[in-house]
Amino acid sequence: MNAAFGLGDAQELVARKMGIESSPALLEERQTMPSPSTSSSAAASTILAATMILDDAKPLFLEFQAAGVQFAQPLRSEPWGARTFIVEDLDGNLLCFAGRGD
Repeated sequence: MNAAFGLGDAQELVARKMGIESSPALLEERQTMPSPSTSSSAAASTILAATMILDDAKPLFLEFQAAGVQFAQPLRSEPWGARTFIVEDLDGNLLCFAGRGD
């Protein structure tokens, strides 16, 4: 069986880990994320390599932003209460960082 693990799947797992129940907004959020601006073939993928759960994603986002990191998805508040951002590492892997919302 070769099942893809997409962005919506990762977001749902983060929400469950944070103790947040699935919601209609979460199910509606299951969509393909825009491709990052880089041209690498791995970057065109919409599959997350990993999701890291933090208490608060904003401080790390601000640190990355100050360092000039390019984001595949900037910090945003999700409908189920998490705040997430996604970066691409040097190998083209998409990494999601998630924390509790405000």
